[in-house]
Amino acid sequence: MKLRLIESAFLLLFIFSSAAFAQSALNVKDSLGNSLLFIRSDGNIGLGSMNPLVRLQVMGDVRSSVLSGRGSRLLFADDRGTIFARGTLPKPGWSLTGNLGINPDSNFIGTLDERALIFRTGGNAHENERMRILPEGGITVNSAGFRAGDLFAVYGRGYSGAINTTEGMADYPVNGYSTGGFSGVYGENTDNGDGVLGVNTSSGAGVFGQNTSVGSGLKGASLKGFGAAGLTGSRGAAGVMGRNKDSLGTGIIALGSGLNTALLIEGGSGISSAGKSIGLFSTATDSISGTGILAGGNSLDTLTMPLKGAGVTGNGRYFGVTGFAHSDTSKKEKWGGYFEASGAPDSYAFTGGSFGKTGYGILSSGTNAVMVKDGKGEHRVMFNPASPEVVLEDYGTGQLERGFSHVSLDSLFSRAITVDDVNPVKVFVQVEGDCNGVFVTNKTKEGFDVRELKGGRSHVYFSWHVVATRGNSISPDGKVEDFSSLRFPKGPGKPEVKVLKTSITGAGSEQVLDKNKKHPSEYKKQGGKKKRK
Repeated sequence: MKLRLIESAFLLLFIFSSAAFAQSALNVKDSLGNSLLFIRSDGNIGLGSMNPLVRLQVMGDVRSSVLSGRGSRLLFADDRGTIFARGTLPKPGWSLTGNLGINPDSNFIGTLDERALIFRTGGNAHENERMRILPEGGITVNSAGFRAGDLFAVYGRGYSGAINTTEGMADYPVNGYSTGGFSGVYGENTDNGDGVLGVNTSSGAGVFGQNTSVGSGLKGASLKGFGAAGLTGSRGAAGVMGRNKDSLGTGIIALGSGLNTALLIEGGSGISSAGKSIGLFSTATDSISGTGILAGGNSLDTLTMPLKGAGVTGNGRYFGVTGFAHSDTSKKEKWGGYFEASGAPDSYAFTGGSFGKTGYGILSSGTNAVMVKDGKGEHRVMFNPASPEVVLEDYGTGQLERGFSHVSLDSLFSRAITVDDVNPVKVFVQVEGDCNGVFVTNKTKEGFDVRELKGGRSHVYFSWHVVATRGNSISPDGKVEDFSSLRFPKGPGKPEVKVLKTSITGAGSEQVLDKNKKHPSEYKKQGGKKKRK
């Protein structure tokens, strides 16, 4: 509807149009001399004004039939300059292109009742909801549901840690990015809670960390507590699991005593642990049958351990437990193993080692013995003889023929002994028949002769026993291990030990499983209206 500003003004313009062109100006006044209409020579018209600065200048109110009725109007102009009215002015609101003069004390976007503020895109259906702000302040994104106790909840739409099943959309519900030295995501708790908490109700991960370079996928740090604590309630699971997909990699690296570097073994391992005093510490709390370490080798599918427990129990197809002392010429002694039963009687044993220049298989302060079974099947102890020297023995039988017999020793025995003026071979003969008696002569490392006394020519049988000094051993590198000169050599004392006290430390917070986070099935979806207690 076209707008006519003032009909009377245009009528007067028509009446005096000729005068307007003929004169430099036209001034129409009322009876009091006030100007009613003024037309300047440049064509500007003033109503109530004698100095119109624009084409039409009106001093006072303007009335038009197209603007009749109360209310505000929007005025528009077309391409010909015609002014017209359309619609009404909107109430105060938020502009799509920004707003000015916002007063944070009185201007806001939200609700005035106890209902949620809902954001939707792509339509007004329920599935188009993208975010909901609840009256009590909780915010949930991509779901109308809300778990009690949450302040901000985000639900993904992909397969990675998500609830919905549309693949490829928002695989990670919440993302944090950082390009500097700080963190993409930061969580903090100043009491006994958790800075960051992740919960998974299926076979996924509650918290997953990944690094595509040489850094850490997941890292925990604590000044006084645990850098990382793992907890599980399943028999077939583990509190902490480390896996290395490289065939020569290491699953878990554990460093103590302030160390920051680790040694990795060639071929990889499940655990590489290091400490200044103790590399690996393990204990069992069952005082009746606990075993500190149970180890199995050769891919055994069953392991054996004593019912009364042990500090260390090893299982293997060939060796259950092995110990190796590496060569060091500066050390007086080295042993593959040491065993001790504390208390009385005091007994300890060194195994597989050397003291001074002599190697020992077993060197013990106790008595060497063996056990046999009696008629009732019970074990009986038999004690081994001991000698102040390193000797080898051999036994045999022979027969005199016309009062003479030559006994040849086993060649292996001969190679293992030393026979000289300082270390003669000792031969003991027991006659097993009636004769004049016998004597031994012509003793060498290869054998000896037995002759009957008084030139007798008997044919009796006899038993013999040979004792000889063990020969020295020469290693491939030319080192001589001396046995021939030993007689009551000095032995090692008990190694020095230190007693370490154990301390009890807590297992960390169990609130994840116990109280802070329930199973999702225990939560009820909350709508837009606040539930009152």
